[in-house]
Amino acid sequence: MIEIDRFHWNLARAFFSLSAVCATIGVIGNFLIFMATCGTLIQLPLLFDVYLEMDSEVCDAIMFLPEMGIAIGGTCILCIGLDRMISVKFPARYKIFDKRFYYLFFASLMAAYCCYLCFIMTLFRQQKLVVCEVVSPYPNDGVVWFNYFNVSVNLASFIVYSITFKELRTQACSFCCLCYEIPQKNTDALMMKRIGKSLFIIVAVDFGGWVLTPGTIIFLHQLNLTNEQLFAWTYLCTIFINVSLAIKSFIYYRTSSDYRCALRSLLGLSPLSTSYVMTTTTMETAQ
Repeated sequence: MIEIDRFHWNLARAFFSLSAVCATIGVIGNFLIFMATCGTLIQLPLLFDVYLEMDSEVCDAIMFLPEMGIAIGGTCILCIGLDRMISVKFPARYKIFDKRFYYLFFASLMAAYCCYLCFIMTLFRQQKLVVCEVVSPYPNDGVVWFNYFNVSVNLASFIVYSITFKELRTQACSFCCLCYEIPQKNTDALMMKRIGKSLFIIVAVDFGGWVLTPGTIIFLHQLNLTNEQLFAWTYLCTIFINVSLAIKSFIYYRTSSDYRCALRSLLGLSPLSTSYVMTTTTMETAQ
């Protein structure tokens, strides 16, 4: 067990307190969205984001669930992106997909990620006292391999969402070209732009946390820091992911009329008078 001086101990406590506040808000927000929605691919990241916030003194045993939560939650974000990309680029084929094999493929991605984390947890496992946290099951070089894979999954998700965003902008431009000939197309173009804007905001917030946290941890391990410095500043890295979790429900509420209505209904609030906003789900149904 490393010895921590008073300054770095208080610094770590301050970072942890801020991260814990954001985590609490994130758990409550995720729970509300989970209760208000019914899409499986939407619910899974929200459910396993909650597992990310668990911790225990019996670290290697209890932290197994949070690690699997990171794996499944991160992979679900990628799967949602693939689902949206296919529905936007290939709407006709999307309708005729055999959903059993479709979701089996997504499940295999999640299982592969979970197996990878289990492998490196076993490979780098050491019998010693640790300060229990998310990266504790991956001592020494294990944390680098853990974060490299996290960054890779999130970069893949970023590419998928970028393709979807580009396709939405292309379709919006196509609608704009027909605005003068068909008045309804002007409304469709505005709807497409709103979808693109909402997608960009949600992706930026989600990936901002999921990429910055492992990315900064990798960066810290490349510096010549003492164990006490590394201990304190690692808690700063966790703030990014917890901030993104904390504001996720607010982003959904502001950018999606569907989530707004569902959340207000769940909380027993009167519905707001909002204009109809097309979503990618509505698009694929219409097509």
